[in-house]
Amino acid sequence: MACSAVTLSFATITAVVAVACLAIAFGTDNWYEIRVNRTSIEEREPIQSLKEFDEDVRYFSRDVGLFRMCFPDAEKPKKAPLYMSPVQTECLNLDYYIPQNQENENTKRFTDQRWERIRKYWLLFLHPLQTRSGKKEMTHIRAQTFG
Repeated sequence: MACSAVTLSFATITAVVAVACLAIAFGTDNWYEIRVNRTSIEEREPIQSLKEFDEDVRYFSRDVGLFRMCFPDAEKPKKAPLYMSPVQTECLNLDYYIPQNQENENTKRFTDQRWERIRKYWLLFLHPLQTRSGKKEMTHIRAQTFG
């Protein structure tokens, strides 16, 4: 009985630690740290549009989390809807909007690959039955031969 109580206590403590780690992981903005050297970009490539260089997020150092993108440096994109995060950095919410009723050329028609998948799908169910019945027949034959 003592062994199961120790195991249960250990599992409970481990579960609480795991939930705390998940909460920290969801709350942090440091999943990806992207550092951009703006001066080397300006020297290396002529910028077609200074407006794009000052407003596009790709040209700024940033930390990307699950739900927001933060700019830790003093340089931030202009005209971006930034707000102050709880850790005192300017952030931008990430929008994961997926359009529901939008069709494009790939989703509109049935491709050959989809037809091939439909033709072979039933084999996934038939294959285990075939191998199971094949094993029974083989053991039956072996029993008759060697028995």
